[in-house]
Amino acid sequence: SIRELAAGHGIRASSGDGNDVEEVVALAEEARSAIRAGGGPFFLELSTYRWREHCGPHFDNDIGYRTPEEFETWRSADPIVALARDVGWNEQEAMRTEIEEEIRRAIEFARTSPFPEAAETVFPVVAGGTAFDGNTT
Repeated sequence: SIRELAAGHGIRASSGDGNDVEEVVALAEEARSAIRAGGGPFFLELSTYRWREHCGPHFDNDIGYRTPEEFETWRSADPIVALARDVGWNEQEAMRTEIEEEIRRAIEFARTSPFPEAAETVFPVVAGGTAFDGNTT
């Protein structure tokens, strides 16, 4: 698995069911805690089913690699729809409002933040301000 490849490079890794929202949240919290505790990178492999095309927003059921029954089976198990059923209308609205506000704040932050200096855009920067300087030795 991809998780095993990451682990083979010394990266802490976990895998889980990407269709189980509660499991995804638990694994993400585990990863976040490990990273914030100084444990370095953390790789999550979350298996799920792709029911839209690989490279865009459209359906590709017409190319014949899966049956309509297979598609419907997975579509009916959509984890977002299942979560929406479980949490109820009021909680959905509260979540939607909170998410929309977070997005609004992020957009406002991006619009009002200064552009980085050109030299800062050459190498990726990770949390904590540590920049990769291009040296591989």
